[in-house]
Amino acid sequence: MANMQAMLVLVQFIAENFAVFFGGLFSGAAIYVCLTEHPPRTMLLFADLLALSRSNSRRTNAVLTTLAAVTALTASVSSLAGASIWWFVGGVAHLAAVIILRTKVAPLAKELAALDTDRDSEALGQKLLQRQAAYFSLLALVGLFSQYLFIGQR
Repeated sequence: MANMQAMLVLVQFIAENFAVFFGGLFSGAAIYVCLTEHPPRTMLLFADLLALSRSNSRRTNAVLTTLAAVTALTASVSSLAGASIWWFVGGVAHLAAVIILRTKVAPLAKELAALDTDRDSEALGQKLLQRQAAYFSLLALVGLFSQYLFIGQR
């Protein structure tokens, strides 16, 4: 019985550290996208904006989805192993981030990839780019909120 309790404490400790690490990477990546990729877009021509979005969107979405999924899994495992309910809440928040990335951001990237660079598409493209920036800002807030929950409960 004591060995099982010691094993649960070890699993909880490892899962918490993985959740904090990958959650921090997720938060940092989302903030990086918000601060470095979106502000320069205001100074580019529309054709350049589409080229930038097309080149970065697949990689950015894949990295953020992977980091959020690993964080959700490890935070949930730590909660099941004995950590407080706040670890589970942080895991659910990262699961919501995965859902947002898969159901909102990925289709938005496909819409942007399908746009032409003509004048008629420019207004729609600007709206789509603004919506994409809003989603990444939301993802950054989700990551920071989860990190607050994780670190506040250590």
